[in-house]
Order: sequence, then C-alpha cells, then structure tokens
Amino acid sequence: MDTIFYGWIILFFVICAFEVATQQLVAIWFASASLICVFLSYLGVDFSIQLIVFIIVSIATLVILRPYAMKRLNTSTVSTNANEIIGKTAIVINDFDPLTKEGRVMIEGMDWAAKTNDDSELKKGNEVIVKQIEGVKVIVTREVN
Repeated sequence: MDTIFYGWIILFFVICAFEVATQQLVAIWFASASLICVFLSYLGVDFSIQLIVFIIVSIATLVILRPYAMKRLNTSTVSTNANEIIGKTAIVINDFDPLTKEGRVMIEGMDWAAKTNDDSELKKGNEVIVKQIEGVKVIVTREVN
C-alpha cells in the first residue's frame, strides 16, 4: 500500500475525531469523502482523480445533506404551553410607555412583560388581546369593541 492510501485513512480518523469533538455536523461530510477516497486509493485510482472526487463529494454532501440533517437533528426547540395564551384577553396592569411601547399585562393570573406594535395608548385597566410571544414578552393589541 502506498502513503496516499494511509493518508486518506489518517485523514478520515482525524476528521471523525474533529466531528466528535465539535458535534456540529461540520466535518462529517469531509469524512465521507475521505472514506470514498480510501477505496479509490486501494483500487489504484490516480491521486488527482481522488482529490477531485474528495472535493466533489465533500461539497455535494455538505450542500445536499447538511440542511436535511440539521432540520432532523435540531432538538433545541422546547415546546411549552405558553402559546395557549395567544388570542386571550389580558388586562394592562402598568401603563405602556409611549416611546418604547412596553408595559405589563396580567394574563390568566400571570404577570407578563408586554409590547404593542400599534400606536394606541394603553393605560392600566385596558383590555388587550395577545397576538404573539417574542422571547419573554407578549405582543398585544388593543381589544376592538
């Protein structure tokens, strides 16, 4: 066996070790390409062809498979029941600041930081509707009567 064959094997294990260390699906695509090149080298394919195959397979797997894998493996989203308050009525408990459009509301007995996107003046005691949640704030709008 020649040094190129062993070089591809070493590259494969180095890339795999890097992937295990980062766990970000960054290098695994290059590992698959280097593994293919191990077989090409074993079969005696010219090094320039091996290099071209390595580049093409790396780019192809990165572009085609990474978005799919990231979507399937992304488990960082934690589902909560907070979305159940969307569409519910809230009571303003602190006047909204006219500049920042932020205030506080009470929703089902819970105090929430709130923000409005419209220009309505929201004062203590006003009823508002929860439109969405952004981080730890609810976005509200004045209730239409």
